[in-house]
Amino acid sequence: MKELKKKIKIAVSVDTEEDNWAATRDPATVENIRALPRAHEFMTQLGLRPTYFVNYPVVSTDWSAEIIHTLHQTGQCEVGAHLHPWNTPPLEEVFCPKNTMMKNLPAVLQQRKLECLTRALSDLTGESPVSFRAGRFGLDAAGVRALIDLGYQVDSSVTPFVNWTNYSEGADFSRAPFDRYRIDGKLTLDESVPDGPLWEIPISCGFTRRSFAWRGRMQRFFDSPRIRPFRLAAVASRTGIVRRVVGSPETDGLEDLLRLARSLIESDVGYLHLFFHSPSLVPGNSPFVRTREDAEALLGCLFSFVTRISDFVDLEPATVREVAGVGG
Repeated sequence: MKELKKKIKIAVSVDTEEDNWAATRDPATVENIRALPRAHEFMTQLGLRPTYFVNYPVVSTDWSAEIIHTLHQTGQCEVGAHLHPWNTPPLEEVFCPKNTMMKNLPAVLQQRKLECLTRALSDLTGESPVSFRAGRFGLDAAGVRALIDLGYQVDSSVTPFVNWTNYSEGADFSRAPFDRYRIDGKLTLDESVPDGPLWEIPISCGFTRRSFAWRGRMQRFFDSPRIRPFRLAAVASRTGIVRRVVGSPETDGLEDLLRLARSLIESDVGYLHLFFHSPSLVPGNSPFVRTREDAEALLGCLFSFVTRISDFVDLEPATVREVAGVGG
């Protein structure tokens, strides 16, 4: 009898945001959103059900908001919230690198910005968003409490095995679980709470080989301030001994993404979750896509990933909300 393939959910999320890659208080343009319908058609023809984490400049610009509304009306995607503190009202904080991380703002201000974005998305789609991703992955327990208070049920701000503290005092997810788990806003985001009211659906991050526990410890050792100057992480990555992969076709090649996927599946993780940024759909907007060929290669990598993974697992396309098992 032919062995049945293991069934794995697959999610692709898009940080749907302004053209400006660097944080700025200058007026934002959102021209990249014009490329989103074509990308959406491409992904849905692959059978995917994308999740668009939409930020304030996109939802507050009439024509780009209409594009998001049209995509939402297809029923083939999810519209979640994506908060960039520097361009989400109220803009009361000092504009500086540290304050580009939502986690570094006072809890009351985090709440007010979330309320503003949530209200704008609710007005657009006719329903409150239930899924969220913080810009620059800058979420903390105070932000989690605000999400819970506003009725969110899913977060996707965690990048397991990655420490962002060297980037504008960001979050440290180097010890976070790499499968879905629950959080409650009382403990830190890397601590699972079995009955927590908010699901955490991390981006697929990990290593090209198992075991993740040992390689995670080695990655933290290489990233420590005392060891980092010796660039041992780069050596370990080149040799493949400790090669960390963040699940995005922007930053990692197809073969490494496939190796990561196999490692996660062999570790009994029940889903794969890739992401990219909407500015990368237009050459010159992001550091990952400089030419039209780069933009085509990004979607081509996604196509090849889905095609090749389908050879050995039974893929079940899902939005981030559906990965969490949260109904519409």
